Amino acid sequence: MEISAKFAERVTERLMAGILTFPDGQAWVIVVILIVIYGLIALPIGLRNGFLQLDQNLLTIDNPPLSPLFRKTDLNAVNVKTSWHPVLKIMITALFTPAILEEIFFRVLLLPHPSENPSLISIYAWSTVSLFIFVIYHPLNAITFYPAARETFFKPIFLFLATLLGIICTIAYIKSGSIWTAVVIHWLFVVIWLIGLGGKSRLL
Repeated sequence: MEISAKFAERVTERLMAGILTFPDGQAWVIVVILIVIYGLIALPIGLRNGFLQLDQNLLTIDNPPLSPLFRKTDLNAVNVKTSWHPVLKIMITALFTPAILEEIFFRVLLLPHPSENPSLISIYAWSTVSLFIFVIYHPLNAITFYPAARETFFKPIFLFLATLLGIICTIAYIKSGSIWTAVVIHWLFVVIWLIGLGGKSRLL
C-alpha cells in the first residue's frame, strides 16, 4: 500500500512538473537546433529511401475559368487554394495524439525530472528504457489497435525515424524539464509527415 502511494505521488509530481515548467529562451534555442538536426538527417534518408514522398496534392484547383480565352495553365484564371479544413483537423488532432499523450507517457512519466537531481546513470538508464518502449509501442499498436498502420509501423525506415524522434524529444525534455519542448518537436514532424510527406496515405 505504501509503495502504491509513493508511486502515485511520484507520478503526480512528475506530471505536474513537466506540464507546469515553461521553457525559457535557451530551451527554445535547443529545440530549434534539434529540429534542424532531425531534418538534416531524416529528410535525405527518408526521401532517398522512398518512405518520405512530397505530396503533390496539397494544392487543388477549384472553380476553373469559364472563358475559353484562358489557358488551363494560366494561374491567374483559376483559383488555386489549399484545402485547409482537413489540414487544420490533422494539426489539432496530432497535437493531442500522438504529441501530448505520447510525450506524457514516454517522457514525463518515465524520465526523471531535472528537479529530482537525477544522476547521469539514472538519466541514461531511463532514457534507454523510455526510447525502447516508445519505438516498440508503434508496431505493437499496429498489431492491436491500429491495423491500418501495420505495414508502415513495421518498416525499418519508420522505426529508424521514430528512434531518432524519440532521441531528440528525450534530449529536449531533459534539457528543459518541460513537456512543451518535446510536444512541439513531436507535433511538428508528425504534421509535416502527414500533410506534406505522404504520411496520411500510408496510414489509411
